[in-house]
Amino acid sequence: MKFPKDKLSIIYILGIILLYSYYYFLSLSPRNLEILWAGMKGSLKNIYMISIFLAAFGFLLLLYYLFITDSLTSSQINKLFIGAILVIVISMLWIPLSLKYSKNKSKIYQFMILVVLFSIAFSSLYIISIIDNIDDKKNKNFLILARFGMYYFLFHAFILDSLAWSFNFFY
Repeated sequence: MKFPKDKLSIIYILGIILLYSYYYFLSLSPRNLEILWAGMKGSLKNIYMISIFLAAFGFLLLLYYLFITDSLTSSQINKLFIGAILVIVISMLWIPLSLKYSKNKSKIYQFMILVVLFSIAFSSLYIISIIDNIDDKKNKNFLILARFGMYYFLFHAFILDSLAWSFNFFY
């Protein structure tokens, strides 16, 4: 079964809204970008920037695979849709919460940021658990790319964002 175009459209539209929300919050003040780098500088910052683009590319590989495949069950479609929506919508909370925390070092904001970051990581793990069970002989190479892309997305979301970034940001 093909991934429905209306569900793909919702994912694309929410993705554009996510990117706009990042632009919006970063354009409010030049200081916001500095805050969100959590003290990272030099080569570490460059490596992190490359990783951000690789993770985003990994997610785009998943979306491309969903666009071309016709080997999904109804259950897989619904679960992948929910997983992608969770990743995108929860990601919209990270910047505003982080900026609020930078002004008010509240433990509640700290907890909320950690919940957001770990929820993104676990949502990507949820997506992986579904795509790892897809049997698609026709688009096997693109399925492999989507899997690798989401595994990298998980690495970035869990190791770099949930653990490394939050450690630098909070301590």
